[in-house]
Amino acid sequence: MEAKNAHLGVDLILGDDGELVLSPSGDLAVTQDGRVALAQDIRHVLESLPGDLFSHPEFGAGLGRLLGGEQRNHEERIARAVTDALVYHPSISSRLKTNTAKVSVSTLGPVEFQVRIEAEPAGADSPLRLNLVFYP
Repeated sequence: MEAKNAHLGVDLILGDDGELVLSPSGDLAVTQDGRVALAQDIRHVLESLPGDLFSHPEFGAGLGRLLGGEQRNHEERIARAVTDALVYHPSISSRLKTNTAKVSVSTLGPVEFQVRIEAEPAGADSPLRLNLVFYP
């Protein structure tokens, strides 16, 4: 099966709860558009701590380390960590056009924050927009 924007990858679809999604035929559902796979991969990189993935100890942005506690420039530090993941993490950066990542962070509570990401996938004419909420 040839997916639209195949250069962005194809992956299993995960629901909002992180569980695998089944297709109407009962098989595991796969992304039909590489933009969905890219969005899922960005979320996984941000949620993972380096060392969480056994065979790839460098995988992960480590956002979990920035949660909680009294920290100055909390939003600025989170925005920098997200931007670095988009620009430097090889599983993501190679699939985005250079210098198109825009990140904004808003605090929602003491340890909860919202990250808005806009970036242009390689070979695409329209941006990918993500709105992610993180909490411990």
